[in-house]
Amino acid sequence: MDKIKTYMNKNVVSVDHTATVMETVQLMAERNIGSAVVMKNGALVGIFTETDLLKKIVAVEAHPERIGVERVMSEKIYTEDLNASMAAALVKMEQHDIRHLVILDGKDLIGMLSIRDLVRYIVGKFSLKKE
Repeated sequence: MDKIKTYMNKNVVSVDHTATVMETVQLMAERNIGSAVVMKNGALVGIFTETDLLKKIVAVEAHPERIGVERVMSEKIYTEDLNASMAAALVKMEQHDIRHLVILDGKDLIGMLSIRDLVRYIVGKFSLKKE
């Protein structure tokens, strides 16, 4: 059984809840990551994704340099344990219609699993074998 820990991305972008949307997006762009976790006093309080940017900033012509990420982040955070299977991650992402899962080791944030990571995993499983 393939485990999440093998395929997750350990390069998690983390921002303080006081950061602006612009600051957050710049960090995401620098690291080529589609999401950022939002922290407050060391605790995970939300996730900001490309979808949040499109729907809550771009679509309403808001000014990302003036808006705090805390105002537009998603407070509902879906998590999975690093030892869970990739199949469990796929099912959870499909059931909740999400593109990013926060990966935990106990209570510690250690990674992120994105839909991109799942596609790479699936492509690897279906790649052509040498004949």
